[in-house]
Amino acid sequence: MDSFIRTSANFISQNSEHVRINDTKVKDFCQNMIDRVNICDPHVTSKLSLDDFKHILRGDNNILPNLIEERYKFLQENSNILLSKYEGSFENVVRKANQSATKLLELIIEDFPSFRDEAMFLGRKVAFYKRAQILVADLHFCATTSISPVSDTQRGGTPCIFNDIDALTMFADYRVPQVLKYFGILEYSDTLTNALNQTTFKDPDSRFEVELRGNSIEAVERIVNTMNQLIDEEKTKPNRELQSKTKCNNSSIDCPESKTKNTSCDRKESSSSSINTSSTEINTSSSEIKSSTEDRINAITVDVFLWNYRRDHVEQIDREPYHRVVSVCY
Repeated sequence: MDSFIRTSANFISQNSEHVRINDTKVKDFCQNMIDRVNICDPHVTSKLSLDDFKHILRGDNNILPNLIEERYKFLQENSNILLSKYEGSFENVVRKANQSATKLLELIIEDFPSFRDEAMFLGRKVAFYKRAQILVADLHFCATTSISPVSDTQRGGTPCIFNDIDALTMFADYRVPQVLKYFGILEYSDTLTNALNQTTFKDPDSRFEVELRGNSIEAVERIVNTMNQLIDEEKTKPNRELQSKTKCNNSSIDCPESKTKNTSCDRKESSSSSINTSSTEINTSSSEIKSSTEDRINAITVDVFLWNYRRDHVEQIDREPYHRVVSVCY
C-alpha cells in the first residue's frame, strides 16, 4: 500500500501544473539538518564562532538580524556563566529559585548581565527587565499549560511553577504602549506625538522611551488593581455571577472610536506621556484574563491580552504611532 501511495505521489508531482517541488530548497533543508548545532547546550555555544553563529541565524535572503555581534556576545557570556556557576544547565538556576518568580528574576539579573534592562531617569536608576521577566513567565506558562494535566502533588515538585508569579509586571516594549494609547489610557504630549510621527529610530534610554515604558508598566498595574477591585465587588453582590473572565481571542472590548468621552489628565510641561484611567470603558464579560489566584488577574495576563488584541486589530491600532528603537533589551 505504501508503495502505491509513493507511486501516486510521484506521478502527481511529475504532471502537476500548479505546484512544484524546489529541489534546491530540499538540498538546503537537508544540509541545514546535517549542519545543525545544539544551540541549547552551553558546552557547544560557548565554543561557537561568530561566523557559525551568523550562519545559524541567517535568513533565506542571507540577511542577518540586527545587533548580531551583541547577540553573539550575550550567547557566549551566558554560556560561560552557566558552565562556571551552574554546571552547564539553566535548570539549576531555576531550581535555586525554589519556585519563586522574584527569586529567579533576581538570580537572572544578578548573574547574567545581558538581562539588566535598566536606565537613568532624573538622576535615578530605573528598571524594566523585559526579557528577564518574559523568561520567567514563559517557564511558568509552559509548566502550567502542559499537554498532560499536572496534579497538585506534581505542581509542588515542579520548579517552573512559581508561587509568586503575580509579582511580575508587564513586559515593557513598543507594542503595548501603542495599544494603551489606542484605548486612551496613555496620553502623549504634542512633542512626543510629533517625534513618534517622524517614524525615525529613537535612542535607547532616551526620555521618550523611558517615559513610554515606565508609564505602560504603571498603567497595567492600575488596570490590574482596578479590575481586581471590581471583581471583589462583584463577588459581594447577591444573585450575580462573576463576569470577570474574558477570552483574549474573542474580546468584546469597545473600540475607542465609538467613544465620545475624553477625560484629560494633569501633567507637567516636561512630561511626555501620562496615564488616563477613565477615558475608555472596557467590557470584560467575554475575555479570559486569569491569574495564579482564581478569579483574579495579574500584569502578565493583561500584557498578553493587550498584545493579542493588537494582533487581532492591526489595521485600527497601527494608526497610532509607536516608538522605534534598536535595543538589546527588547
